[in-house]
Parts: sequence; C-alpha cells; structure tokens
Amino acid sequence: MTPVEQQVWDALTAVIDPELNVSIVDLGLIYEIEVDEQSCCCIKMSLTTPG
Repeated sequence: MTPVEQQVWDALTAVIDPELNVSIVDLGLIYEIEVDEQSCCCIKMSLTTPG
C-alpha cells in the first residue's frame, strides 16, 4: 500500500454511516483503494442499503 492510499484509508475512517453511527471502514464497506500517477482515486465499496 502506498502512503497516499494509506492517507485515503485514514481519511475514510472519519466517515460515519449516519444510520449506524459507525465508521464505514469499521463496518467493512471499503474493499479496495487505488490511487494512480495523476492522484485519481478509485474506491471499491458497498452501501449499507440495498437501494
């Protein structure tokens, strides 16, 4: 994991799911983070609602 990818993971720990009041990282909703040479970020995740 690159330092930039780690920074994204760290930032996402502050994102709280409003319905469950728990971090989306702690909920296991984030699967993968990729940052390319131009600093474009791709995040693979799921949502807490089916809709």
